[in-house]
Amino acid sequence: MIYFDNAATTPISDEAMKQFIKWNEQYGNSESVYQMGREASEMIETARKTIAKLIGAAEPKNVIFTSGGCEGNSTAIKSMVLELYAQGKRINIALAGTEHHSVINSVKWAEKYFGAKLFYYPLTNGRIDVEKVKETRFFETRHINVATIIWGNNETGAIQNELTELIKEAKTAGAKVHVDAVQIVPHLGLTVLQKPISGENGADFVTFSGHKIGAPKGIGVLYCADLEHLIPLIEGGEQEAGKRGGTLNNGLIAGLSAAVEKINAPENSEIYFDFRPYFEFINENLIKTEGLSLNNPSILTETDCFMGIINIDCKVESGPIVAYLDNFGICASTGSACNGGGNYSYVLEQLGLNPTTSLRVSLSPNVTMDEIMKFIEIMKRYFCIIKELVREEHEDNGSEIHGE
Repeated sequence: MIYFDNAATTPISDEAMKQFIKWNEQYGNSESVYQMGREASEMIETARKTIAKLIGAAEPKNVIFTSGGCEGNSTAIKSMVLELYAQGKRINIALAGTEHHSVINSVKWAEKYFGAKLFYYPLTNGRIDVEKVKETRFFETRHINVATIIWGNNETGAIQNELTELIKEAKTAGAKVHVDAVQIVPHLGLTVLQKPISGENGADFVTFSGHKIGAPKGIGVLYCADLEHLIPLIEGGEQEAGKRGGTLNNGLIAGLSAAVEKINAPENSEIYFDFRPYFEFINENLIKTEGLSLNNPSILTETDCFMGIINIDCKVESGPIVAYLDNFGICASTGSACNGGGNYSYVLEQLGLNPTTSLRVSLSPNVTMDEIMKFIEIMKRYFCIIKELVREEHEDNGSEIHGE
């Protein structure tokens, strides 16, 4: 199998799987006071401290374990909205419209049930145009008090370079800020989160997900700068400082901790920047030769766009292409897995691109050039079939016209 859908999920690393199994076998409840419970609690708090240190959190308690990006994003946005509602304030939310479903649907929830007004950032080349934000005094004139920012787009690979500048603009205007960092961490590691978290104008909430970085599915992290502003979605006991109820999953947290340590190991420090050779090879040997185009931002550098997310406009419907590739053991997608099986990308629609012809190829550090070449070979074979079918159709139409 050739797996090119890493933006949807990644394989569990050997290290994470080992810890996941170990702590499921050692199953004590971390809230229990006997030895097995104390050992589980110690492991969980060590994991929390490790993550807090890597991301630059002031204290380990600022790190809340969640079930993943969806829960983290939902909790962050709903916390900001509910707090404003409780204060009797009008809710004005800034977004791009290219965010993940968990953000889009949480914002729509706020609009439906709490009368929130939605304001869309000006976009250029698939990113928030920070210069236009400044010129129009976007946050001040619209009285924005909730701002959500997707740092790295899961469908186009676009990176919001001026993230800290944008956060500062929002915070200066009095807005609370949420950053979706789910896709940035797989490419740049955990320490990159120090950028939006540290400093006077740090984000209020930041999220990332374990299954995007080699951890098991069902575990993620919500960073909260001030727990007083975090309103739990799940009520329970005193787990997670009383901010997220439910018995903690020892195995998932241990797996996440192992995955985090692996992606931040010194020997891996450059590997998450090294997709350019594959990107360029696909561009030169498939996209250009077959007359296709890219849905990625037009400026393609490591700082502007993930080289590991390649979104191709195939010029023909991409659903059948995904099925054809699958016959040869190649996994790719038409877009975000959260769009659902047959649904196309609203993100590409928002950017004026054609979602029905989109093929997303998302790579991992384990990719090989042989796999890339196999993918290109199968894609070229598909386009040959399409061209032959079109030629035969034209010949048949020509025969009908001449009465043959």
